Amino acid sequence: MAQLHGRTLLRMLVVRRRAGKATPTLVLGVTVWWLLIFGVITLTAPTPEIAGTTSTAGFAPGHVAFIQTPTRAFWLIPIDRAAYDEHDGVTSGNGGDAATQMRARPGWVVVLHGQVVRVLDVDRAVVQVELLESPNTGGRGWLKADLLRPYTSSP
Repeated sequence: MAQLHGRTLLRMLVVRRRAGKATPTLVLGVTVWWLLIFGVITLTAPTPEIAGTTSTAGFAPGHVAFIQTPTRAFWLIPIDRAAYDEHDGVTSGNGGDAATQMRARPGWVVVLHGQVVRVLDVDRAVVQVELLESPNTGGRGWLKADLLRPYTSSP
C-alpha cells in the first residue's frame, strides 16, 4: 500500500482515524463536565420563596388569612368595589397624583401588615375582606389576593 500512496498520505489517514475515535469521547467528556457544573449551580443557587405565594383559588369565602402589605406597615384599601376598580385603573396608568387624591376621599379603610381578615367574596384576583382585628375591626374592603397569606398563629 505504501507503494500506491505516499507516506504523507498514509500518515494523514492514520491521524484522521485516531481523531475520529477520540472526537466522540472528547465531546461526551465536555458535555458531562458542563452538565455537572450546571447541576452544582442548580443545587446551590437559592430558589425563590414559593411557600408564601397563593392563587385566588386558595381563598374562598369564609377563609381566614392575614394581610401582607407591600410596605410592611399600614395600607389603605377601598370599601367599595367601584372605588377599587377606579383606583386600580389609575395606579396601573402611573397616575400617582390622582391615586393620592383618591385616597384622600372618604371610603377607605386602614389595614396593618399581619392583620387577620376573613374572606367575604372572591372576584378573580380581587377579594373582599372583613377585618377581624383592630384597628377598624369589622371594617370591610377590597384588595388584591396577592396581599393575602394563609392564616397561621403568627404572620
